[in-house]
Amino acid sequence: MIDNVDQHEEEGIQSAIFGDAMALAQKLKLNLICSMREGTYVKNKTSPIFDAFDFDPVSIDPPNVQAVLSKRFFVARNLLRDKPASFVAENGATVNVSDLSVVIDLVQTSVLGAELGNLIEVLATSDIRLALRMTREFLRSGWTASGKALRVYQATGKYIMPQHEALRAIMIGTQQVYFEEYSVLGNPFDSRLAKSEAQLLRLYILSAIVNMSSDRAFRHLDGEEIRKHVREIGFGDGMIKKVLEDLCRLRFMHTISHGAPTFESDYVVSRLGGYIVRRFIADLMYLENVMMDTFIADEFVWNELKQQTNAIYAERDIIKRVRIRKTRAQTFFHYMKSLYTTLHDESVRRGLPREWCTNPLKSLEADFEANLLRAMSSAERNYGPQTAVG
Repeated sequence: MIDNVDQHEEEGIQSAIFGDAMALAQKLKLNLICSMREGTYVKNKTSPIFDAFDFDPVSIDPPNVQAVLSKRFFVARNLLRDKPASFVAENGATVNVSDLSVVIDLVQTSVLGAELGNLIEVLATSDIRLALRMTREFLRSGWTASGKALRVYQATGKYIMPQHEALRAIMIGTQQVYFEEYSVLGNPFDSRLAKSEAQLLRLYILSAIVNMSSDRAFRHLDGEEIRKHVREIGFGDGMIKKVLEDLCRLRFMHTISHGAPTFESDYVVSRLGGYIVRRFIADLMYLENVMMDTFIADEFVWNELKQQTNAIYAERDIIKRVRIRKTRAQTFFHYMKSLYTTLHDESVRRGLPREWCTNPLKSLEADFEANLLRAMSSAERNYGPQTAVG
């Protein structure tokens, strides 16, 4: 059995493996099962290797992400049971643990059945390998208060890891700051088309298909319809095709056939794409990361963001630092909203369907401010004067 053939492997190696395995199975009169993702199958189903043999394609839904993680935690817990260890906590103190399996219990409590587990499931878009990779990333670099987490868990029997810490660890991976090419999560604020007017085309098209998906009668969005409407506001086929390819590559949406995106394809939005438009573009941690890899054409805004970033690194007081982070996020958010206004106004002027005439950033402005208020309240509650008194 060839299990989970990676879609990024060399095509020549794939063909050689498939061909040799199928030929050997036919000679030995064996039943061969080749397991691969939909995209890999669609990409290779017309190749001579497939055409040379008779086979029956069967579609199987991927397992539930949290169920897979649960089994991995079960194995880890048994491997670490009764094994002692020590580590240096965030305050510099050495923490001794007599039974490492308690750490796995803590992690499992934070992930399974919690908001963090749902976040991993959304970001993975049914890719189990990716879900495991993201879990490893935040376990390796996402725990900023490991000593405190262990103390709370041992005292109360439960601990929920802050979701914003996990999101940051997942987004930046092994990098110091966010870069889209190295991250599992894409940036809808920069289409990378070397044209400032087209900078938010990713968000523009994604927002339209998410709006259409709210209609229960919606099935898919035709590529020709996308081209027609985006053409009307002044963008050529080359730009539109590049954005469609990026949106599919970033797993924000995909074609029904799981084939390469073209204007003849039919598109549906992924759960991740919906989260981007409805939630993440108003999330403080998400914005702080993606702004590091977003082109800022306005010199005044660029200098303002640079000064605010320098002030954050220079500030020692945690509450004051969070306050500057809040101001920086507002600067970036409002600049992106102003850029999107041009697309929105042109769509209205051209009489495009209502799904194309919304401004997702303006719609989520109240949620964005509420998110910032929660962040400030949390900082004041955890690091304010009352903490020292208590």
